[in-house]
Amino acid sequence: MKRVLIIVIALTLSGILSGCNSKGSNQPVAPVKVEQKKTDPANMNNSERAVAFLIAIQNNDKKMMYEISGLTPEMVNESREKLTHAAKYKQSKKERAESEHALRMSGSIDFFLKKLTGILSKSAQLQLTKTTQDTNGKKSKNIHDIKITYSKIEDSLVDKSGKKAREIVVRLQQISHVVNGNTLQEFFFDSKDFEKMADKDFVVLSYF
Repeated sequence: MKRVLIIVIALTLSGILSGCNSKGSNQPVAPVKVEQKKTDPANMNNSERAVAFLIAIQNNDKKMMYEISGLTPEMVNESREKLTHAAKYKQSKKERAESEHALRMSGSIDFFLKKLTGILSKSAQLQLTKTTQDTNGKKSKNIHDIKITYSKIEDSLVDKSGKKAREIVVRLQQISHVVNGNTLQEFFFDSKDFEKMADKDFVVLSYF
């Protein structure tokens, strides 16, 4: 039910964005800026991965999104095969959960590429300003605050006050999963953050 709500909210959000031209232990980090060029994901830390993931969306680079996440098309196909023919493969509860993680991540990547182009225009610059760690759930997760700066007013977003935002902050979350012995990094947005963004309630740092 929760995932259905997230998708509904996300779809509402995408309609708004397409019209725009388109708590745990805190661990503050120094601002990180990832250059908008090809970078080796194997040499990235978590903060760099988070920014690079959004840059990959910005560049419509599905291959790079997979690499940053640790996902491969073969892994996705294998997971789909095992879930589709459950009687044949007889996966344990843990193995089935791993396969579901891989498919969910693949679906999220496709969804982001279709729906987030409005907020991540080509002219926007991305910079991580803070990372915190939340250990309250079953799994520890990183929460990355990423500043989006629009250099062109025509590419910026209109907030609920009707003004054009020059700088906003989005909060991208990251959690690790192990699938067939491979560690994957899943990136996602909290449903409450989607609700606010759907209402044009952006975290605005400055306006044009």
